Amino acid sequence: MVQRLFNSKIALLGLFAFICISILTVYAVTAYTAGQGNLLMPLDDVYIHFQYARQIAIGNPYVYNTGESATSGATSLLYPFVLAIGYLFGFQDLWLGLWAMLIGTVALLASMWAVYQICISLQVEKWLSLLTAILFAVTGSIAWHFMSGMETGLVIASLLWILLFFIRKQLWGFVTVATILTVLRPDGGILAAGASILMFARLWLDTSRTKQAGQRFSFIFLLLPILALGIQPLINYLLTDTTIATGNQAKSILAMIPHDWGIIISAIIANFVRMWREIVTGYAPQEGWYLPILLAPLALLGIVQLLLKPNYRLVGLLVIGWAVALTGAVSTLDTAFWHFKRYQMPLMAILFPLATFAISQLLNRFPRFRYPILAYQVVVVPLFTLALFGQFVNYHSLNVSYVYQQPYSMALWLRNKTPEDSLIAVHDVGMMRYIGGRNTLDMVGLTTPEAAAYWRNGPGSVAEFLMKKQPDYIASYGYGHGYGLAFLADTDIYGEPLAEFKVEDWKRYANVALAADYQGIYEPFWTDPVGVRSTISSSDALPISIPSTLENWQLVQRIDVADLQSEATVDYQWGRENTAMFNTEVRQITWFGNNRDLHLIDAGRNIDQFEQFTLTGIDASQDLMLVTGIHVSEAGQIEVYVDDRLVDARLVPNLTGRIVELHTLIPQALVTETLTFRIVPSMLYTPYYHAVWIGKPIAYEDLPEIASFQEGAFSLAQISENITQNQYTVSLLWQMMGNAQGDYRRFVHIYDDTEKHPILQRDGYLKDDINFIIINPAPENWQRGTYPDDVSINVETLEAGTYRVAIGFYNPTTGERLIPTSDVYEVSSDGRLWVDEITIEESMSDDG
Repeated sequence: MVQRLFNSKIALLGLFAFICISILTVYAVTAYTAGQGNLLMPLDDVYIHFQYARQIAIGNPYVYNTGESATSGATSLLYPFVLAIGYLFGFQDLWLGLWAMLIGTVALLASMWAVYQICISLQVEKWLSLLTAILFAVTGSIAWHFMSGMETGLVIASLLWILLFFIRKQLWGFVTVATILTVLRPDGGILAAGASILMFARLWLDTSRTKQAGQRFSFIFLLLPILALGIQPLINYLLTDTTIATGNQAKSILAMIPHDWGIIISAIIANFVRMWREIVTGYAPQEGWYLPILLAPLALLGIVQLLLKPNYRLVGLLVIGWAVALTGAVSTLDTAFWHFKRYQMPLMAILFPLATFAISQLLNRFPRFRYPILAYQVVVVPLFTLALFGQFVNYHSLNVSYVYQQPYSMALWLRNKTPEDSLIAVHDVGMMRYIGGRNTLDMVGLTTPEAAAYWRNGPGSVAEFLMKKQPDYIASYGYGHGYGLAFLADTDIYGEPLAEFKVEDWKRYANVALAADYQGIYEPFWTDPVGVRSTISSSDALPISIPSTLENWQLVQRIDVADLQSEATVDYQWGRENTAMFNTEVRQITWFGNNRDLHLIDAGRNIDQFEQFTLTGIDASQDLMLVTGIHVSEAGQIEVYVDDRLVDARLVPNLTGRIVELHTLIPQALVTETLTFRIVPSMLYTPYYHAVWIGKPIAYEDLPEIASFQEGAFSLAQISENITQNQYTVSLLWQMMGNAQGDYRRFVHIYDDTEKHPILQRDGYLKDDINFIIINPAPENWQRGTYPDDVSINVETLEAGTYRVAIGFYNPTTGERLIPTSDVYEVSSDGRLWVDEITIEESMSDDG
């Protein structure tokens, strides 16, 4: 009976079909049960393909959102069209998942047959070949990928059949499947093209030996898989004006920001080493075992055996080339290890027939070790594969439950509780669009043009993108996801959650559904419907202040840092060595005034090397003023260069968490029609915006000084005081010569006893009327000119009597005070300038 089984292809296919259908049944029942009566796939990415497939079926290929332009978010060119066939046959909504699983089942059957035939072609015994095909199918990691709903099963089947046709030297089958693999997935195209070159060499050598050179004309068809490499880039270009798919823009390490080749190469090498370590051992520290123990080492031994046999040498070289090319290509992806090694699984599948070939060779060469070898193959490996099968069915159940609890439930909420014309910003984009039925703005950029570049530049740039597009709702992760979305959650871009979705018993090690312990749906505060909140904006709406002496100057350029469009207008460049931070950040700035709270949101870049931008078309007959807004994280200084010439150094005081605006004067003598500004920080520097003003050179008029600081570097020119309704206000007019040094804050003290501590005080930097931005803090940053400075102190707690007032400057870090000189007022040796006596009358005190 066993012999009859081996001699009957129908019987063998029947056995394989029974195994495949059984696997399908297990996974379908698991998915239906874990999905609470809904047939759900374990990956949100599946539903990206489903959405593209539905659009193909209704006549909108490559258009993810109805009414929008085409996008290239599907990893596979061919797979959405295969899915669309099922959609047209009635497999719609969630039932398209069953069609995807049926495709996976057919692919698994084809793969089992290919594994069996590869082993037979390598002269492995039939019983061992049959056992290998069965073990291949029931290995949990392999079976999971065929049932995941993704294109991975088709890629595995194609690669195995290419290997089979290569071994058997079957040209037409090889060309057909290699061409299919090329349009299935970009990395598959690389493997198919390389195999075509070696197939040409294999057939050429074969015809040389058999003297059948006349057959060589047909070899030209081996160009088809190579030419097919250009199909997907060509379609991408015709539809999106770029050959690079959005998925590659979002996932490739080669698109890393900042584009530092040292860091990029290190990351790729790290991925490559880790990948081979986990392939060889069959074990990953996070998810556990993927392959039977010793499978990969035996496969490597099988490759060596192929290289030693002249007729199979090119087969060995092909497998080596595939292994290096595939792992090398996958190592360039941020997602190299995602989805239970989705991109590596085709290589892992090839290990099974190669390992069996090695075992067959060992049985023939070392008959004395026959029983230990057979025990491994007949007992150890089957037990291992069954354990893996149970492990991955459990992973399937967990991830389907995650999809049910988050993306599916979120999609239903959107479909039932938002207007049909709503635009939803999402992360992730698959289920939310397919089931949610609303147009989506994909924050990662797989299906939304331009978004991938913003995502690459960090949460601050994502915030700028969202503020441009102003989606109606946001359905996304927030805290704890690891991509900086907490920055957005801390602003009114997210707003208060309308609905919250938590995952019970979330296991990070098993999570490939792209779920998290928490996600929410939010309604941003883009508008001001009740007159109590401002319109959210980026720094385009932030007031830019300049010294009063420059009031008549004109703004010539505004640069909104972290907004890629704004940066592109000035050829913006930047550099950073520390990679342990996001490229950009976003903060919400609150201004309390005018009987309302003004909430403004802006983003900036985290820089520790340099920042550079170029302006053109400048009027070279006037002075320039560079205004730089910085979110302070640590103290230091920035050096400002113009065309590689140091213009000035600006001090950044220790005002952590505040927005500081620094002004740098570029005199007319340095101004040309085209200027390149370069800013070099001594610390972590986070610019939010720049503005360049232009005006005629300033004529300064020196005022008489009442008191002088730092030997005339700056002085007090005028002073007046008054008391009204328990408020003491001293109005100071400072005159700056532009050469002050150091970080000092101004203080105003009120004393009842000059030998004791002040009973009331107010200190700080000179401020403009914008109280969420500190303008030119520290004397070292003051430009030449006059600066009004009004300081108010509430005196309602003072008893009736006479009090003395002192002013001065102190270093906030060391406590050191500047020692002024004055012919008008008394100066203490500790730096206090005694400017006034105030009298609190009894009636005023009583009112208090």
